[in-house]
Amino acid sequence: PTYFFFFFQAEDGIRDAQESRGLGDVYKRQVLRLGTNRLRGTVPPELASLVALTELGLASNLVSGTLPPELASLVTLAQFDLSNNSVSGTVPPELTSLAALEVLRLGTNRLRGTVPPELASLVALTELGLASNLVSGTLPPELASLVTLAQFDLSNNSVSGTVPPELASLAALEVLVLGTNRLSGTVPPELASLAALEVLVLGTNRLCGTVPRELGRLTQLRHLLLPINSVSGTVPPELANLTSLNVLYTNSNRMSGTVPPE
Repeated sequence: PTYFFFFFQAEDGIRDAQESRGLGDVYKRQVLRLGTNRLRGTVPPELASLVALTELGLASNLVSGTLPPELASLVTLAQFDLSNNSVSGTVPPELTSLAALEVLRLGTNRLRGTVPPELASLVALTELGLASNLVSGTLPPELASLVTLAQFDLSNNSVSGTVPPELASLAALEVLVLGTNRLSGTVPPELASLAALEVLVLGTNRLCGTVPRELGRLTQLRHLLLPINSVSGTVPPELANLTSLNVLYTNSNRMSGTVPPE
């Protein structure tokens, strides 16, 4: 038989490590954190029997295989962190049944396929991490319905197409990282509607056009990274309104003109 040793937090506080022949028989389990170990194998579909689970952390291990669709039955799950492993396959659309999910971290794995538009049904989501995978296809505009989303990282993939202007509806968005993909088209001026935005990373893509002067309305913006694209034109003087800005990269583009005195 397989034995598991783990710590968990229940409603009445932290319990001691338990020894169990399975994971489904532990009373009041709410948090399961097994990150930063050397755990191998696949994500057990039997975890779906932990009906009160609110947090599942398996980051920084040696987990492989695919994501079991059975996890869709974890209806109380708020945080799921499987980043920095070797998980393959696609993001199962069944995971969109996790209505309570607030944090989904799947970065630094071997996930393929596209960003599922069904993720738009995760209306409680505040953080979506899919960086450093093998994701392709285009960015689904349906993600604009994630009105509580604060952090979205899709960097270092092979996503193509344009940056959907619909993303301007993400009123709570603070961090948008889409660098190192194959995105083309222009930087949507509609992104200036993201009043809470602090970090915008679009570098190492195939973007063209000019830097929208409308970005000067992003008064909370601290980092604006647009390097290694085909952006042309000049640096808009409106960017001088970005009083919180401390990092601006537009190197390795096709920009011209003079250095703004501001």
